[in-house]
Amino acid sequence: MYEVSWTRYDGRAPADITLQGGALRAELEDYIRLRNPHFTDIRVEHATATEGHHTGVRPPRRWYKVTYLVVTLPHWECNRHCSGRQKADRGGQKL
Repeated sequence: MYEVSWTRYDGRAPADITLQGGALRAELEDYIRLRNPHFTDIRVEHATATEGHHTGVRPPRRWYKVTYLVVTLPHWECNRHCSGRQKADRGGQKL
């Protein structure tokens, strides 16, 4: 068994403008997960609404600045199990 750690990332993600609380966090996490399928576990730590809107879709979406945590594997474990992209994307702030 190996010890996992969390890495903090900052980014942007859109969400339905009517969502709040847990539903908002879940939609932001889903957006991040879809664009980063190599992340195994994602937790939104903080989300701040921006002035940016995406009104060309239904329901309309607002962009959020998002700080999120991702479970990361130790380097030796990643070398055995991660794809090339996962190895390249091991940026972020280690906690």
